[in-house]
Amino acid sequence: MIPIAALLISLTIPHGEASLRPLELPVPPPISPLETEAPPDLNAVSWVLEILDPDTEIVAVNGDLQRAMASVTKVMTAILVVENTQPSEKVEISARAAGTPIGYTGQPEVNQGENWTVEELLADLLVQSGNDAAVALAEHVAGSVDLFVEMMNAKASSLGMRSTSFANPNGLDSAQHFSSARDLVKMGRAAIGYDRILAVTTIKAITFQPTSRREMAVTNTNRLLGVFPGVRGIKTGDTNAAGRVLLAYQEYGARRVLSVVMGTSDHYGETARLLAYGMTTRGPGDYLLAPALGSPIEDFLPSWMVPRLVAAGALASGDDHVSGATATPGALEVIGVFRDLLPPLLGGDA
Repeated sequence: MIPIAALLISLTIPHGEASLRPLELPVPPPISPLETEAPPDLNAVSWVLEILDPDTEIVAVNGDLQRAMASVTKVMTAILVVENTQPSEKVEISARAAGTPIGYTGQPEVNQGENWTVEELLADLLVQSGNDAAVALAEHVAGSVDLFVEMMNAKASSLGMRSTSFANPNGLDSAQHFSSARDLVKMGRAAIGYDRILAVTTIKAITFQPTSRREMAVTNTNRLLGVFPGVRGIKTGDTNAAGRVLLAYQEYGARRVLSVVMGTSDHYGETARLLAYGMTTRGPGDYLLAPALGSPIEDFLPSWMVPRLVAAGALASGDDHVSGATATPGALEVIGVFRDLLPPLLGGDA
């Protein structure tokens, strides 16, 4: 059988001017379907992945399950601090703040009687997860920890965090202190709206000098910061009741992503898997299948795929335009080259 390409070319050549020799044109590879992978199955009790712009929940497993949230609590503390203070305000460390239990062995502490600025305590709160800094800030903002907790719960209600109850500003385990993965995403969405918070959550290490004779160097508890692409915070957590928790925020290209993992032994590894999955969303496969939403084809799609297609949405429509054969710069030169090459390729004279 004569290859179709050679047959078509032969129809344009007068008989006798060239001896027809079928061209062995390369066979293009078959068109592979654009695969869209299912979300990972994490080793955690609950987790949520949300793509922003537009806000679309891509994955949720036990998203409304109420659990201890550990030091992710401090994100709410930070929100209230930036809403109610100026960075340069002075805070004297109280006996209660100084006596607050530390979060891990060897963690640097603030001392009673020291004077810190609000912004220094905010950095201590979010970078090294200072439980004592949380109490100091709560007292400064509300006058007492109890009144500050009331503010936390009121703010949670205004954000639609219906599965959340705060009992303290630092996340120490308490029967009345819990949240859910979905609620923590709502809190994270509010937090990233404040430049003061994001400026702190991206700090890898910082040194404070609360007195002329004391320096306090701390490092960020978020080990994904500066390691996993685009991660800009927000907060880790780890207590006996909560296990390990991580509320993460990522900016990757045009994507902004929030994720939460709760009740895991590896909050860094499981968050990395979840964010890596998020980086595949709104890809070619999603845009290809997006028009299926609202059509009978949607019934055949796996349930996990639908949120991805919602996030992708429809591509902008417009008229298709085809330029003329000679409109492209250099087109005449290219046509000339092919005209000179065709005779020898077909077996005729140059």
